[in-house]
Amino acid sequence: MNLSVHTLFFSPSGGTQKAASLFAHALSAQVQPHSLEQPVAPFSSNDLVVVALPVFTGRIPAYAREKLKAVNGGGAKAIPMVVYGNRDYEDALLELQDLLVELDFQPVAAVAAVAQHSMLPSLAAHRPDEQDAAQLTEFAKKTLEKLSTHSTALPAVPGNRPYREAEPTPIVPATNENCTHCGLCAAHCPVGAIDPAEPSRINPARCILCMRCVNLCPVKAKDLPSPVRENISKFLSQFQSNRRPNELFL
Repeated sequence: MNLSVHTLFFSPSGGTQKAASLFAHALSAQVQPHSLEQPVAPFSSNDLVVVALPVFTGRIPAYAREKLKAVNGGGAKAIPMVVYGNRDYEDALLELQDLLVELDFQPVAAVAAVAQHSMLPSLAAHRPDEQDAAQLTEFAKKTLEKLSTHSTALPAVPGNRPYREAEPTPIVPATNENCTHCGLCAAHCPVGAIDPAEPSRINPARCILCMRCVNLCPVKAKDLPSPVRENISKFLSQFQSNRRPNELFL
């Protein structure tokens, strides 16, 4: 089966794009990447699209969901992939697969992959790593085998309907005295929540707590407020010792 392979992703901290790229390049040497932060041309039945989103508290991000709704699947075969920080992905993979079906994609496989946690970098640090790459490569081989059989069976992915209640994000990153007002965070905020003239001003009604501003700041001027950082670190530390595997559903 000769299909044009694409990745379609929202990757605020880079881990989701990395996992999608590793998997897609195991499917084909030639991969066309597309960010949901840019307009995306319609796909067709000649395409195979790895659609990769991060997991936000067990769901796909509402921002990415709305961006994805503007994409025309055109009958393309698709591989929904959710990427999470070693805790859990709960209903996110089912939610993404359901949405792709609505958008005229044909899911042929589904993947839950692990990447370094955006809020606690020591959790799943440096993942996806070489071990993950080998596992995703093996997943790709199995996916290609299924494609060769022309099976139209929808992957049986875990999750619940209705999906778990989306949790609000009542906090925003704080800015410290290291800030040089370079404007990098404002320029790259996917939802335009940061004031370019005064980067310490973050609109809580817009911020989705994707952590991009925290991760890309060259002078470490942004972070979660200290009490929040302490609580999140304490909660997530319980997941440090167990290396969660990547999972494939066919």
